[in-house]
Amino acid sequence: MRRIALALAAAALAALFADTTFAVTDVESFGPLQMELEHRQQNDFAPPLDRTGRKQQKAVDKSLALLAKPSSGFAKDAATGRKIAGVLQKAFRDEFAAGAPGKTADLPPLLDAAAVGLAGSVRDDLNRVVDGLALVPENKVGKIQKQLDKADASLSAADAATTPKKRFAKVGKAAKLAAKAQKLLDRFGDGGGGDRMTARVNGAAFVSTVAQAEYATGDFTLQIFGSRTLGDGTVETIFLAVRGVTGTGPYALTPENSMGYFETGRFPAPATTYTLVPGTGILDVQVLDTSTPHVRATFAFDAMHDVEGLVEITDGVHDVTTDVSVRGGNGF
Repeated sequence: MRRIALALAAAALAALFADTTFAVTDVESFGPLQMELEHRQQNDFAPPLDRTGRKQQKAVDKSLALLAKPSSGFAKDAATGRKIAGVLQKAFRDEFAAGAPGKTADLPPLLDAAAVGLAGSVRDDLNRVVDGLALVPENKVGKIQKQLDKADASLSAADAATTPKKRFAKVGKAAKLAAKAQKLLDRFGDGGGGDRMTARVNGAAFVSTVAQAEYATGDFTLQIFGSRTLGDGTVETIFLAVRGVTGTGPYALTPENSMGYFETGRFPAPATTYTLVPGTGILDVQVLDTSTPHVRATFAFDAMHDVEGLVEITDGVHDVTTDVSVRGGNGF
């Protein structure tokens, strides 16, 4: 849920600051820092500059160059933040000194805000792994929980850190542990043969708490459904229906043969539904056995909301061995 919000925040920031390019993953957390640095770059270094001015200009330029490098995720964001904090602290010693008045939007609070926001994003990732533990065989839970505990300890250490540089370092360690926990969940999260759907929604892990499949024999429509309830009560759902699925193999999603959506919301507020973009995506069926039963397929598609924008569903895996229903008639 958070990364969808981050994508929307990025779009809003980009609209307000058309000349700003964001390369970090967590735009919401780093955006104010980057915009302050760009403001200083454009306004604070008119020649002639003394030695301190040149040093500060170089530090701002280097920091913006680091922010412009493409990020591979939260751990990379944390490493970038740690480097920037070190560069800026050396150049702007007065602002980092205890009790220094600084500027209205001075650098230490902006760095701290970026680190704290990034820690919140990592915490969201950890919570998603916790949500998926119910699908993991009992003898495998301990391996994942060990990584979660270490990550939690690192986030606690980040909260207690006395400088932005140290805070970013602890958040980066937690992000790496969160990623490791997610990989273990992806590996072991089959519930010992239970039903599940996993995917990535704009890059964020989705692990279902409910997964179902239905097959309509009239027009050979296979429907797959997965949903999960997050810790704050938000319910996320992925649904895909494809007509003409007569056996295993890949099926391109065309406007004629498919319908689907990603939906997110928290009661009592109305849900936000992103509908399948016609002509995008694929359903690849590996198992279609309605008697045993067992349905397994991989999938990916784009979904669009008129206001909120695009959601990319990738790396989808639907594996159902119990909740498979068969009916006559047409699927849609």
